[in-house]
Amino acid sequence: MKRYGSRRIKESLKQKGIRIGRRKVVEIMRKEGLRAIQPPRFIRQRPTVKDY
Repeated sequence: MKRYGSRRIKESLKQKGIRIGRRKVVEIMRKEGLRAIQPPRFIRQRPTVKDY
C-alpha cells in the first residue's frame, strides 16, 4: 500500500495533466481532513544489562 502525502498527490495529478501547486494540495487536504500516513519510526532498543 502506497502512502500518499501532498508531494505524491501533486505528482499523481501532474501525470494526469492537472496543474496544481503543492501548497494548494496541502490546503485541500487540510480542509477535507486528510492526513498522510506516516511510516512507523524504527526505535533501536538497547540490549538489556543484567547484573547477577
